[in-house]
This record gives sequence, structure tokens and C-alpha cells, in this order.
Amino acid sequence: MCLCWFLSKKKKNSEQCMFCSKKYSSSLEVHLKNCPQRPTKIQAAAITMIIFLQNLMVSSDRCSVVAFNENYIPLVHLGTEEEAKIVMAALTQKCQGGTHLWDSIIVSVIHFTSIAISTRPWVLIILTDGDDQGSQRSQYEAAQLLSAFNKPQNNFSFVVGLGRSVNERALKSLCDTSGSIYLPAENTATLHVLFALIGLQISSGVQIDVARIMNEGVERVYATVREVAQMGRQPVELLLLVDISGSMNEQ
Repeated sequence: MCLCWFLSKKKKNSEQCMFCSKKYSSSLEVHLKNCPQRPTKIQAAAITMIIFLQNLMVSSDRCSVVAFNENYIPLVHLGTEEEAKIVMAALTQKCQGGTHLWDSIIVSVIHFTSIAISTRPWVLIILTDGDDQGSQRSQYEAAQLLSAFNKPQNNFSFVVGLGRSVNERALKSLCDTSGSIYLPAENTATLHVLFALIGLQISSGVQIDVARIMNEGVERVYATVREVAQMGRQPVELLLLVDISGSMNEQ
């Protein structure tokens, strides 16, 4: 599936599914649970993050997108929303190899903290579908670095485990040790919900509440995020660290 069609759409929420092209009258998260065209994990991640960026970012925000497998691939360094969206679409063509999760966290956080504006809130979102495979650095070292990242009150890091093959024990341990927030997403619908919640916490300082978003729906939560942005929230420095190992091509 090419994401060029989706990138050309207006920012307003459409009632046409980006995966199966069918119209839906329910909320998007409800439709995705029953969508006949199952996306690959990287397709689901890319489109979910594009929707997230469209609703969250204002012109003064800066977003850096980094992909990783056995390598660390900095694709955009603190660019604009439009640059980040194009890069996220391009990620769907790049998945291969294994996962050096701990190495990638350490390299990306060190680089990000050296160039991000220190007076702004920093937000890190790590998305992976598996387990670390062969990193030279350890989970403990990654946790120590994330702990320092999270120390300022306005900084947040989220770890999203996508699919059922995730090593939840390791990711939960990483988050418990570092003060990060672990969010499990078994499917596309859940992933969409979780990113809306992340957007709400970033924009409004509201703690993640899954029950709230299930009651209100993703579209309503994103409407709140946009309303806050229009009122003039503080600009943020955002880092998206995305797994592009071979297993992300699976459904």
C-alpha cells in the first residue's frame, strides 16, 4: 500500500479507511478492529504516526525521526511536520534485518539531547515489535540514559510494544527502571488509541486514561489536542524512534 494518497488528504478526519478504502460510520478505532484489509505493522505504525503528527504539531514544534534495525538511521533531524510525514511514509519500504534496540536508544537519545532546545519539553516515543537482537550496549545502560532524559518534569518517554511477539518483560523492566511509560498495542486499532492518548498527555498534561478515550473516541481526543494547540501551548522537541526490522513487514 502506498501512503502517497493519505499524505495528500486534508488534515480533517476522513470517513474513508486508509487501508480498505471503504466508508465507515463508526469511529475509526472501531472500524480498524473489523477492517478487512489488514495492514503490515510498519504500515499501521506509519499511518498512525502521521495522524498523530497532523493533530499534535504546530509550526514551532520540531520532530526528529530515527529508524533502526541492526543500524541506526537518522532520517530527519528536528524537521517540520511535513518532512516527518514524508519520512514516515518512506519507512514502509525499508524494513529488513534484526533489532538492535538498546544500541539505538542510547545513540538516538545522546544525539537528540545534544541538539534539542533545552528550555522546551522533550518527548521520546519508541516503537518496536520484538526483542533486542545483538546490541553491544545493555538494557541497563539504556534505562540509565532514559532515566536522565525523563528527569526534568516536562520530559516524557513512551515505549510502544507493537504486536504479540514483543518481549514485554524486557520493555516493562526498561520502563519501570527509567520512569518511562510502557504501552502495549496488539493491533492497529489499539495503536491508534494509544497515540491519541500520548498526544493528549503532551498537549494538555493529562495522564494517560484508556477508559476515557474508549468513551470519547479517538477523533474527539484529537480535537481536544488541536484545540490546545490553537490556544498556544509551549513548543516541544519530539523524537520518534521506529523499529524497521524485517518482522515489521508482517501483519
